[in-house]
Amino acid sequence: YMDFFLSLVIVILISGIFGFVWNFLGEFFYKKSVFMRYPGSIVISILGGVIGFFYLTTIVNYLTIGTNINFIAILLGASIALWLATKINPENRE
Repeated sequence: YMDFFLSLVIVILISGIFGFVWNFLGEFFYKKSVFMRYPGSIVISILGGVIGFFYLTTIVNYLTIGTNINFIAILLGASIALWLATKINPENRE
């Protein structure tokens, strides 16, 4: 169970940082933010990363970097979730 717990902690950390960076770059370059800004981007990114870790790993399993954690699947899942949250954010309407 410790391997699973450690993998889950790494997934949460990577996804949270990715969500923060996504929102920062979106606000800086495109003047658009994720739904609920930084807290929302971190939570949504973690949810997307965990879903990607569990369900997309089998699809892109050959991209693991010598660990049992597939970083591409995590970032892909987080990206999809963050893109959707940016699209539904009512503050981004023009």
